[in-house]
Amino acid sequence: MKKIIYVISLLLIGNMPFYGQEKSFKDIYYNAESFLDAGNYSEALTNYQELSKMQPDNDNINFKIGFCYVNTILDKDKSIQYLEKASKNISEAYNGDSEKENKAPVDVLYWLGKAYHVNYKFEEAIKVLNEFRPKIEVGNPDLMADVDKTINYCQNGIELIKKPVKFNITNLGSGINTEFSEHSPVFSADESVLIFTSKREGTTGGKKLENGEFYEDIYISNKNENGSWSSPNSIGTNINTDENEATIGLSIDGQTLFIYKDDNGDGNIYSSQLNGDVWSVPEKLGPTINTKSRETHACLSADGRYLYFTSDRKGGLGGLDIYVVKRLPNGQWSDAQNLGSKINTPNNEEGPFIHPDGVTLFFSSEGHKSLGGYDIFYSVIDNDTRSCSEAKNIGYPINTTENDVFYVPTPDGKRAYYSSYQANGLGSSDLYLITLPESQEKPLVVMSGKIETNSNTIPKNVTITVTNLVDQSVVGNYTPNSKTGKYLFILTPGKYNVLYESDDNLYFSENITVEEGSAYQEINKAINLSPVLIGDKSETYLAEFDAKSSTVNDKIEAELSKLYELLKRNKQLIVDIQLPSDSKNKKLNDSRKKSVVDNLEKRGLDKYRTMSDLKVSKDQDNVVVLKIVESTDILATNDGNKNNTDNTDATNKVVKAVGTGNDVEIDNVFFDFNKAQTTEYYENLNKLAGYLVENNTAIIEMYGYTDLQGDEDYNMQLSIRRASFVKDYLIEKGVSKEAMKIKGFGESNQIAIDLCPESRKYNRRVEFKVTIQGNKKLTIKQINVPENYKIN
Repeated sequence: MKKIIYVISLLLIGNMPFYGQEKSFKDIYYNAESFLDAGNYSEALTNYQELSKMQPDNDNINFKIGFCYVNTILDKDKSIQYLEKASKNISEAYNGDSEKENKAPVDVLYWLGKAYHVNYKFEEAIKVLNEFRPKIEVGNPDLMADVDKTINYCQNGIELIKKPVKFNITNLGSGINTEFSEHSPVFSADESVLIFTSKREGTTGGKKLENGEFYEDIYISNKNENGSWSSPNSIGTNINTDENEATIGLSIDGQTLFIYKDDNGDGNIYSSQLNGDVWSVPEKLGPTINTKSRETHACLSADGRYLYFTSDRKGGLGGLDIYVVKRLPNGQWSDAQNLGSKINTPNNEEGPFIHPDGVTLFFSSEGHKSLGGYDIFYSVIDNDTRSCSEAKNIGYPINTTENDVFYVPTPDGKRAYYSSYQANGLGSSDLYLITLPESQEKPLVVMSGKIETNSNTIPKNVTITVTNLVDQSVVGNYTPNSKTGKYLFILTPGKYNVLYESDDNLYFSENITVEEGSAYQEINKAINLSPVLIGDKSETYLAEFDAKSSTVNDKIEAELSKLYELLKRNKQLIVDIQLPSDSKNKKLNDSRKKSVVDNLEKRGLDKYRTMSDLKVSKDQDNVVVLKIVESTDILATNDGNKNNTDNTDATNKVVKAVGTGNDVEIDNVFFDFNKAQTTEYYENLNKLAGYLVENNTAIIEMYGYTDLQGDEDYNMQLSIRRASFVKDYLIEKGVSKEAMKIKGFGESNQIAIDLCPESRKYNRRVEFKVTIQGNKKLTIKQINVPENYKIN
């Protein structure tokens, strides 16, 4: 009996309307719609697939499934079958807000075209998009433009896939990549450090986006001895916060990191310095780079002279454009210049990267001949005119129908790191290394190593200066890691002098030639710096002239350049110029000595720091010996007592340096922006101190000035501080405070136009005025303002 009732109950249930199912369909539909509105396509897709099981012939659901597939990272190829099916059942009166809708909208043609395009079915995409074009409403020009752009992508794709680029691609693996997004890789030129951005679980703030990924943080990995990458670690709380941070650029030596911060929609570029093994708190770059518009990416040239960045500021060609700024002599960045229509388009450009060769600019663009979305392009920059060649697509299949951005090639040009969406990836975008077997190797030399003293300690304040031996121009200034002493820089073809300097140590220098067309090289070299030797152990430097010539040749020019830098950094040192003792041509050697002295003085060395013939040299005829000694030693020799090591006070040293009984001429003192102190004029002030001590009846006045930048009241105080600094320095050298009067004039009495940093520097000064002369005459050199900066 129970069995019969059970069967009847099943039959009755089978004949009842599916009110529960209808309700379930509605609930699932609107649940799917909420995920769709949030951009969470994977969750929306799961719900639509459940609905498809209930109503497999519902073309609204087929459309939604196809739409989700085409907008997800992976499985885009699955979108076509659903969109093709839905496109056969279109309703002009489509209502996607209703769960009862079972037809597809007209827009299914648009999305079918997108699906064909992203799956490389370019001919089919062009056909269906041309079918869709007449259906676009007149008042929707943006949609029409997007359709035309996609058709153009397809036409470009048809041509690009005919000439595929040979390359090998390697996923950096689960040690670096996760199921979440990794992007924007940057690395040091020796590939020992990799820094990138990730939306992985465990980010600093732990916040999630609506699509299920976390806020962006920056991670760092180091290369192990076996060539593998170490497990990434957070770069630290100085940089990572509970908001979004992203890597955008890294100097070749890995010491300066550029970072993007959203700043509540006003995207800006920041930089952080590696101090030992700790990254500093990021500092926002200046107003010529960051504006009220969005700045999103930056890359520093290998020599540190140019910064390329993206901005959507007014005056561009449209969307994000690429700009460049140049580092000025005062360390500030110049006004930004748009790279022009050969690089920028009405669409967006992103991810500029200037190769260490200094001339090849890689970037991503939605314009030019893109295959779809952002493609990677390159252009060659003329270093003389700074003009760019026409942008060229780096080719398929490196470039895909998706967004291909943040392409960072290695110095040799044979490989590159970039982020990409690949079907075999670990989840969202992953980091990949591609190898280009047919790429031409770059003729560069990567110089790296460690700088130490002879006692195996890390010297303080080390600088590396690279000078072009042909035109004597400085082509690069570099700073090694302050904790490890590790350095890295890159040389392009040319002839160079490399000068390694630090406080309290003698410099080390070497000449390096990189031949045009030579092979790529990596040179690892340890540099040992010796302490400055004084007195009897003074160091000797050679100026080797050509036979029968007194002309300063390139070799001597480089040697004198190094010597001057040492003297400039070590104020206690002077130079003793010695002639060969057995020379038969006194006139020639005197001429050679004059050439050396003139050269040093033109560089800015005061006359009192060049002495001669304190000892007689026994070197060969073609050599002038330049001996570096302590100032007191040389002066003692002048007094006929070379070995005098009495502890004379600072005042006596200054007086002797100036020399008794001579008229004195000094310069006015200039200051860097917003600075009230300077080390550039110690030699000049020492001369003035010596004069005032020797001529104790003389009285001078000192007037402080500023440029027009900043607040007027602040500038008045700054001008007083500048004059006070000079006065205090002279008092420290033994000058009576009664011999000096100071006054600050702030922004008044400008002598140069307020046009640019180069012109403003003439206004940031302390001027001297002699009110009472001493026994000998004190003259103040006139300030020579260039004609183009003079105030009419």
